[in-house]
Amino acid sequence: MNRITRFAVALSLILAAPGLAPYQAAAQTMSARVAVPAVSLGAAGASIHGLGGAIAVLPAAGLQAGLVPSLTPSVALTPALNAPAALVNAAVPSLAAPAALRAAVAPAAATPEKAAAPAAALSVLRTGGGALTAAAKTGAAEAPRLALDGLFEGSAARPDALAVSARSAASDAPRLDPSRGPAQGPRWVGSFRAPDAAPATSVKRTLSVGFLAAVAPIAVTMVVVVIAQLLGYTLHPNYQGPSAGEVPTILSALAMWVGAAIMAPVSEEAIFRGGLQRKLSQLTAKLHIGDFVVPATITSMIFVALHETSDPVLFFTRFVHAMILSHVYHKEGILASMAAHGFFNGLLALSVVLSAVGLPWLGLAVVPAALYFALKAARTLRAQKPDIASGALTPKPLTAGLSFLMAGILALGYFFLMPNIFWIIGAVALIVKGIMASRSQKA
Repeated sequence: MNRITRFAVALSLILAAPGLAPYQAAAQTMSARVAVPAVSLGAAGASIHGLGGAIAVLPAAGLQAGLVPSLTPSVALTPALNAPAALVNAAVPSLAAPAALRAAVAPAAATPEKAAAPAAALSVLRTGGGALTAAAKTGAAEAPRLALDGLFEGSAARPDALAVSARSAASDAPRLDPSRGPAQGPRWVGSFRAPDAAPATSVKRTLSVGFLAAVAPIAVTMVVVVIAQLLGYTLHPNYQGPSAGEVPTILSALAMWVGAAIMAPVSEEAIFRGGLQRKLSQLTAKLHIGDFVVPATITSMIFVALHETSDPVLFFTRFVHAMILSHVYHKEGILASMAAHGFFNGLLALSVVLSAVGLPWLGLAVVPAALYFALKAARTLRAQKPDIASGALTPKPLTAGLSFLMAGILALGYFFLMPNIFWIIGAVALIVKGIMASRSQKA
């Protein structure tokens, strides 16, 4: 008796009758090596002629019917297993099929018929069971069957028609280029998208770029001013801070902060970067002299001249700030340059609000807070870098709806906050921008 049969007999006895007498009877049965003549398979059990002799298989239905009542403690099972003859008499005609058994267990080897008939297998897969039935009637069922066996076993070459591309479905096309490796930090775009899907946008990216582009020129200004004063340079006496030398009321401080952090950035970016620099970029591109350096330099010079003419050191620092704004607009769009301009003015004007509420010492906490958020912004941009490089993520654009909304805010600020002519000009520029954007969307 081979090992598999011994294990099956032992397992059946353990599960059916966990008593001493069944084990003794099973030991007598195994030692006797019972064999019965090979006939057809019966419902109660079978014995199979294997290599090296005949082996006995326990009755399937008959033995089960006799063992089920013995699952509870009982002596009814003991007489049934007192002698090997109990199993011999219970056995019924069995199947003598060593060749069939070997064919069912052993893996089929590759044959010329399997390797030569992948096309027949493909036709069988396409037409379903009808092809096999028709082939059986005509006597040609062997070739499709062998071909199918070869395909599933891997011994036959797979036809090109059965090959499935990894990107055959629209939803299986990856957003990101897998050759770029895993991104550091969270992915801002889903792993899969349709090939023709529009790129995603991120408001957090716009704010992150704007904050970094605001902290950098503030740091440059502070470093340059400190170095200049250490070298004995004195700023021009006409230069005054936003509070004009006196502590304003809370309402006036808030109005000044809103005008500096919201109204001025929106209107000035719409005029200078979205208007002047954009037109100059189109002109210099046609003249083949680049679309950034010359337009950004001209725009920044005009921008700084309208803000600072009293002190050459501050003119230099403001020019650096203006060039940063032009670069942000060139790379990320006008919303990012508005955010950068707004954060810059808002951080500088925050000291006026803190003085008005009587908490000027809170200005000391602005520096570490700004550094903390700058680090977070840098991590965000680093995490989004693979998505930007693959084209799955693009800067947030200025839509027609946002243009009209900003124009309305500037108009309200002009009539209810401060009659600044730049705000009206910026509102007109945004309305024109919104009309052009709406026309392009309809087209």
